[in-house]
Amino acid sequence: MDQQYSAMRSNVSMLGKLLGDTIKNALGEDILNKVESIRKLLKYSRAGNKAQRQALLKTLQNFSNDELLPVARAFN
Repeated sequence: MDQQYSAMRSNVSMLGKLLGDTIKNALGEDILNKVESIRKLLKYSRAGNKAQRQALLKTLQNFSNDELLPVARAFN
């Protein structure tokens, strides 16, 4: 069973790296950094960290219209 999870973790890690590389190549490092920042804030927010949740909301509210679409697409 651990071998299955190890293989799955490896696949998820590889897919995450490929997605990051694709976002960086297509949209630039700035958008990739924003996506990564949101991902981390989401992780801590889901764990119940209220300060990180507020930081996430503030981050999202400060995005320009030009930033919203590519960032939203990165999570779809």
